[in-house]
Amino acid sequence: MFLLMPVRAALAHPLDVYLQATYITVAPAQVVVELDLSPGVLVVPKILPQLDTNADKLISEAESLAYVNSVLQNVTLQVDGKPLALSVTQIDTPDYLTIQAGYGMIRVFTLAQLLDDLTGTQKIDYGNNYAPVGSAYQVNAFVDKGVSITLGKQNRDNIQQSMSVDYVIGGTASTTTMLAEAENTSLSNKIGSSASSSNQVQMLMSYLYQPTLSPWALLLTLTLAGTLGGLHALTPGHGKTLVAAYLVGSRGTVRHAFYYFNRV
Repeated sequence: MFLLMPVRAALAHPLDVYLQATYITVAPAQVVVELDLSPGVLVVPKILPQLDTNADKLISEAESLAYVNSVLQNVTLQVDGKPLALSVTQIDTPDYLTIQAGYGMIRVFTLAQLLDDLTGTQKIDYGNNYAPVGSAYQVNAFVDKGVSITLGKQNRDNIQQSMSVDYVIGGTASTTTMLAEAENTSLSNKIGSSASSSNQVQMLMSYLYQPTLSPWALLLTLTLAGTLGGLHALTPGHGKTLVAAYLVGSRGTVRHAFYYFNRV
């Protein structure tokens, strides 16, 4: 029986989250592990120096691979208790500006070959111990297309940092495969939307780096950003932020803070 990922509470401020989403695809002779790394804009300053080690604001293939290898040192995959090595097959790394803006997703594709021809019931154990500040996790398992494999219940820990799942090779896979294809199609649509969004952000960010922009254009951009930021601050959930800004500007005391925060 194929189980979709359980519904999770939406993160209130994802800008300070480093989301690590794992997608495990099971086949009789191999296991494919895709790891999507999405650092939010508030945690990016701690991640970029690890990605751009020479600080030239360009992420080379060598730098990207070195960072991915450091991440994978903390990722474990076992089948029936036997550790499997994850070989990197592809890395999709956005450009520096997109990652800096907090819209970048680093997609890592790895492959683990099974040593024996397995049949019957097997068990996968997965763990991701890469834990920079702000880390949040998601993990889900799928079945490779056109194979006769049935997944059992996916048992995750409370933050989805680890998961175990049984699967049966040679079981009835019609329903499993159909659901997996539907989920993979949904995932592809999300990735396409994310790529389109990243392209728009990249274009907007490039404008700010254009040396030919007039001072009036920069002034208009800053004014618009300040106005939109102010309007956003007036939306629900930002009352304490406004009160804190007021107290700082007016040199409020602890007594003032206690009074105002109990009224927000």
